[in-house]
Amino acid sequence: MTSLWRIFRFMKPYRVYLFFGFWTTVLPVAMELSVPRLLQFIIDRGISPRQLDMILLGAFWMFIAAIIGAISTLGQGWRRAVVSQGLALDIRHGLFRHIQSLSFANLDQMRTGRWIGTEVTHLPRSRKRLCPSAAYRIRLKLSSPQLCFAT
Repeated sequence: MTSLWRIFRFMKPYRVYLFFGFWTTVLPVAMELSVPRLLQFIIDRGISPRQLDMILLGAFWMFIAAIIGAISTLGQGWRRAVVSQGLALDIRHGLFRHIQSLSFANLDQMRTGRWIGTEVTHLPRSRKRLCPSAAYRIRLKLSSPQLCFAT
């Protein structure tokens, strides 16, 4: 847990991106969950009483919901890429700054060359695994209760 708190200090410049990242995760879920209600509106108010204007209105709002969901999904991918690349860069720079501040005796004793090699190979791999899976987990937690109760 202490290593997680150390990483949070690197995330401070990305607070705005994280805030919008949360909302760009919530918005597509809300848009997906609005489609059954809009379809219900089209059937109840448009098809049953045979009112074409209500059918067109419901179809228009379904189209708007799809556009909003698509734009927010694109925004989520863009923000996730900016945060992951920037965070990895900041962590890497912080590690190299720390290694450069050590004395030569510490460098020989701790074998920091191995640290640098490990950091350079493991950080991109872990970032590729963690970022998409975290977004999918958040999206699943947001959408699963509503899907259970909406049907």
